[in-house]
Amino acid sequence: MTSRRKVPLRRRRFIRARRPLQRQGLRHWGRGVSPKRWFLLGGAVLSLVFVGVALGYQHAQPVLARWMAVHRVLISGLQHVDRREALSLLDLPPQATVFSINSSELQSRLEAHPWIATASVGRVLPHTLTILVTERRPAVVLQHSNGSLLLDEEAGVLSEISRASSPNLPILHGLSPLGLLQGDKGVREQAREGIKLAGLLLQRYGTRPLVYVENSQQIVAEVQDLRFQFESDIEEQWKRFLAMESAIPPRLKVGGHEIDLRFPGKVIFRPKG
Repeated sequence: MTSRRKVPLRRRRFIRARRPLQRQGLRHWGRGVSPKRWFLLGGAVLSLVFVGVALGYQHAQPVLARWMAVHRVLISGLQHVDRREALSLLDLPPQATVFSINSSELQSRLEAHPWIATASVGRVLPHTLTILVTERRPAVVLQHSNGSLLLDEEAGVLSEISRASSPNLPILHGLSPLGLLQGDKGVREQAREGIKLAGLLLQRYGTRPLVYVENSQQIVAEVQDLRFQFESDIEEQWKRFLAMESAIPPRLKVGGHEIDLRFPGKVIFRPKG
């Protein structure tokens, strides 16, 4: 057995007496400093930290600008809008970085273009902006006395086109182009009804129809030498025609006839007058 070393009695008393004093010193450390001095000391430390951060940022800013400068802009989804036109709408300053740009502002600039329905802006570090564009789809051509306008499915004006370059789309007649351009709600609602009917006829017959919407209470459409007459509730009248179409004699389905759907519960056939 190993014998434990005996500590002299006076030494043991000294150790036991010193330990409470050490704990007491830790508990009372700082009690001699007034709150005001603590406040001043803390303020001085924070000021030094702030100054250090400001100086560091000031010196680091040019470096960060070089590291994060926008060098590439990737735009996807463009069909009718030219890339150069889209970049012109973005109007990025030469010193733009991927973090200094405002995504919402760039999105609003792009969506102000009549062809652009939605746009989203993203970042790919360190130097690239990515932009995804969804363009509006042309639905009909509005022909008027002075030319033609290309309209989307919501009767929004996309562009002015010449008769020679008119695409193979349904044609609307009888609306004021100025009313559409100025955002007249009544004219736009008439255009929507005409576009809706044009889509139904195009889907059923496969050739582009002509739709006349000058009268808000009556819409006339022509397709494959058939003439249709509708009132306000186009969808109900069209469903009524489709439900009775199988019972219609073949000789009445060919061109040269007028189909009148304006009267409730009836599908009237007559020779075109």
